[in-house]
Amino acid sequence: LGCYGAGEGRTPHLDAFAAAATRHTHAVTPSSHTHPAIASLLTGAPPLEHGSLAGAPFLDRSHVTLAEHCSAHGYATAGFLDNPWLHGGFGLERGYAYVEASARPARIERWLDRRGEGPFLLHVHFFHPHGPYDAARAEAAAFAPPGVEPELVGDHVDARAIRAGEVPLHHGFAPADLEWMRAMQAAEVRRMDDDFGALMAALEERGLFDRAVVVVASDHGEEFGERGGLHHSHTLFGELVDVPLLVRAPGGETAGRGISGR
Repeated sequence: LGCYGAGEGRTPHLDAFAAAATRHTHAVTPSSHTHPAIASLLTGAPPLEHGSLAGAPFLDRSHVTLAEHCSAHGYATAGFLDNPWLHGGFGLERGYAYVEASARPARIERWLDRRGEGPFLLHVHFFHPHGPYDAARAEAAAFAPPGVEPELVGDHVDARAIRAGEVPLHHGFAPADLEWMRAMQAAEVRRMDDDFGALMAALEERGLFDRAVVVVASDHGEEFGERGGLHHSHTLFGELVDVPLLVRAPGGETAGRGISGR
C-alpha cells in the first residue's frame, strides 16, 4: 500500500483513507493462513485457543463471533465474503443475517439500501489480491520493473504452480518471473483499492461514513521468493504476517498518525 511506503499512485483510495485514520505500523496477523487469522479477528482468540487451524478449519460453537455478538444486540449484520474459506460452512459466517459469496460494491450498496435503520455490522472480504493471479498484462505492466517482459509468466499464474512453490527453492521461477508475479499482485491490489474507494463513496452518499467505525486489515501476506518459496501458510516470516491495519472512528484524535503495536 502507498501509505506503507509502496509509492504514490498504487493505492490512492486507501492512502486517502489512511490520512484520516490511525495507521498501525506494526500490526501482525496471528497466522499466515486465512482461516485461523480471520477466526482470530472475529473472536478475539488466538488460533491455539479457538482451534480453527489450517488442517482443521471448523470454528467451535463455544467461541462467539463478532457478528453473533452484534446480532444479539440488535445490529443488522451482513458478510460479503469473497473467499470460500469464509462462507463454506466452517463457522466464520455465523451471526450474519445476510451472506454473499462475493464482495462486489454494487451488491453491497443494494444491501445498504434495504438494511433498514439502526446500527449495522458490515464485513467485506476482498479476495483480490490473492493467488492465483490473473491480472491483465496491461494492468500488471504498470507495476513491473523496467526490462521485465510479461511473456515470462503470462496473464495467469496457476494455483498448482504456486502450491508447488511452497516448498522453498522448488518453484522453478527465475527472478524475472517473480518480479512479474509481484507486478500482477500489485495490479490486483489496485483493483481492490478501486473497490474500496467505491465502497467508501457508497457510505458517504448515504450519510453513513462520518458516523461509521471503519477498519481495514489483511489476514496474511504473500511470499515471492524472499525465502526461496511462494504463496503463504507455510512460514511466519514478516512478508507473510506483517499486515496493514487502518482504523477510522468518528472524532478520532490520532487521525493520520502512525502508531506502533510493538
